[in-house]
Amino acid sequence: MTTAVFPSKLDPVHVGHLIQINRLIENDDFDKVVVDIFEYEDRVMETKEAIDIVNELIGDEKLEFQTHNSTYVETTPDTTDGDVVFVTGNEDVIDNLRGYGFSVKKIERFKSYRANALREEFK
Repeated sequence: MTTAVFPSKLDPVHVGHLIQINRLIENDDFDKVVVDIFEYEDRVMETKEAIDIVNELIGDEKLEFQTHNSTYVETTPDTTDGDVVFVTGNEDVIDNLRGYGFSVKKIERFKSYRANALREEFK
């Protein structure tokens, strides 16, 4: 069993997130897709609302969510039933995860839907 972990803030959820999550679900290399949501103060969108949106638009039996407010080392899904691959297009996250020794697969980002630009619009 191979689990894809998609680290994200989902703040706010945007079409780029939905496209990437859907692609991971449709990828037969992954038996499970875990959206790993980083919690922090001053979110534009509540985490529960973000999860509800993704579930309503994509909801799939392969899809799970987890949240954390610390390092990835403390929040990695249980790997006893297979491999875990972090999947992201964020270069900083890739460097950070590789520094911890995690397996990371880079995916192409959708630049027109970058979350930082969207967060600025909502402030």
